[in-house]
Amino acid sequence: MKKINLLLLMMAVLVLPFSVLADKVASDDNAENSQNQEMVIEESEDGKSKEVNVYFFRGDGCPHCAEAEDFFDSIEDEYGDLFEIKDYETWYDSSNAALLEKVAEARGETVSGVPYILIGNKSWSGYSSDFNDEIIEKIKEEYKTSVDERYDIMELIGYDDDESEEEKSYSTDVMILIIILAVSAAVVGGIVFARKKTA
Repeated sequence: MKKINLLLLMMAVLVLPFSVLADKVASDDNAENSQNQEMVIEESEDGKSKEVNVYFFRGDGCPHCAEAEDFFDSIEDEYGDLFEIKDYETWYDSSNAALLEKVAEARGETVSGVPYILIGNKSWSGYSSDFNDEIIEKIKEEYKTSVDERYDIMELIGYDDDESEEEKSYSTDVMILIIILAVSAAVVGGIVFARKKTA
């Protein structure tokens, strides 16, 4: 009888992590569906986002990057409906640093530092308030351009930001599952050890 109880307990402990992961996947799918419904409002007729992608490569702690961020924040009220910042921190994220190199190489540019800002086919290396009017004009120009005719470096190099986020989410889920299984195994091992000791 004790063996059957122990077996049932072990099965329950091993099944629990998978049910937790299934619930997480279901809630992630629901959140994604909800987010997709919201995105429909912001999409053009062909299903692509009408907002202009502003690719912003930066470094945490970089003073010029902070100035550029302040600039984008300052134009949010007036032009925020026209653009979306795609933010890539490169100093502490090696995959974003590699992406910056790939983008620069594809454009035939040498990037010696950040910030590096891309809007359509125009780029700015570094930041100065002298760039502000140029950046605003480029955002407006790109916004008037048909979504299908826009130059988008990420499409050209085959980079999918959403796929990258899904991969990060999946690896986090796997790590959580491994931790839960390890804890479950430790609990079952402790129970088995305690039963042997009392027997």
